Amino acid sequence: MRNRSLLLVSAAVIGLSLPAQAQQAEGFYIEGQGGVNWLEDIDIEPNRFVISGARGVIGSPTFDAGWAASGQVGYGFGNGLILEGEVTYRSNDGDLNVSGFRTATGGPDVRFSDNYDFDVDSWAFMVNALYEFNPVAGVHPYVGAGIGAAIVDAELRTPGGFEVSDDDTGFAAQAIAGLRVPFTPQLSAVVDYRFFNVFDLEFNGLSSGLPGGAGVVQDDLQNHTVMAGLRYTFAPPPPPPPPPAPIVAPVAETAFIVFFDWDRADLTPEANLVLDDVVVVANQSGYASIRLDGYTDLSGSAQYNLGLSERRANSVANGLIARGIAPDEIVIRAFGEENPLVPTPDGVREPQNRRVEIFLT
Repeated sequence: MRNRSLLLVSAAVIGLSLPAQAQQAEGFYIEGQGGVNWLEDIDIEPNRFVISGARGVIGSPTFDAGWAASGQVGYGFGNGLILEGEVTYRSNDGDLNVSGFRTATGGPDVRFSDNYDFDVDSWAFMVNALYEFNPVAGVHPYVGAGIGAAIVDAELRTPGGFEVSDDDTGFAAQAIAGLRVPFTPQLSAVVDYRFFNVFDLEFNGLSSGLPGGAGVVQDDLQNHTVMAGLRYTFAPPPPPPPPPAPIVAPVAETAFIVFFDWDRADLTPEANLVLDDVVVVANQSGYASIRLDGYTDLSGSAQYNLGLSERRANSVANGLIARGIAPDEIVIRAFGEENPLVPTPDGVREPQNRRVEIFLT
């Protein structure tokens, strides 16, 4: 029996923060994959036999590349962590060589070599924990591991057509490394590699098909699987609409606020109404300049949010310019996550923190 440690996969990836569908997986998803698998050789113990009229050696079964198909249901927490359940079917055809010498009556022993068909099919039921890194050029690397159980069926066919089969259920574990490529916020392509191990299998029932019943199959089942497929993520419920944009006026009619949707910098209908009021007050008050301070909530990276707050301030500036305000009378400042109106923990999407404050000076 071979006792091998399960392959450990680790990765360190420097991510680029990308908007919209490039964000880390979030929400419930379903996934289907198909591909190819390679089953490592397994052992026959004992592998030698001596029976009336013959003696020889039973080789280790060797396998051709087989096929695999899987389905997953999972949930992404939006911070890189993913939990999923997996069902995978694998099928492999193989050969088992039995060779030795037969005693010939009145003559020398005759060498023989027979090839048996040896096929293995398995169903795996796994629970996986994955970590998805920040994207690199729009591609999300991920690594993970899983545990569960596998039902493995082995079938032996002799050259004469005699068939025997047996099955066993064992504890299973696997290591996973892959890539996810988003097409839309809901649809992604996935491709991954899985090192899969089922521990301490025994197929005693196959001994009746081996010469003299001299051996049984007893080993770990170790498999390398490469699959590709599609993942569909169900859209999360839309965030509640932002409250009506209030006008903050520390000094009467000289300060305003406009709010933005999550991860957006375009003006909402409510924001356009506020800009109309800003222009009316500006034209009546004889202002010297208009200062625009852009902010975000605390979801996303600090670097990305700083750029988003600047885009929001520029969007407000363009709206004022379109209403007749001179560009050289506008001052833009970007603060990103700083100075939230509503203090929250990191990662919280707070509508009142996604804003541009407008000051007439």
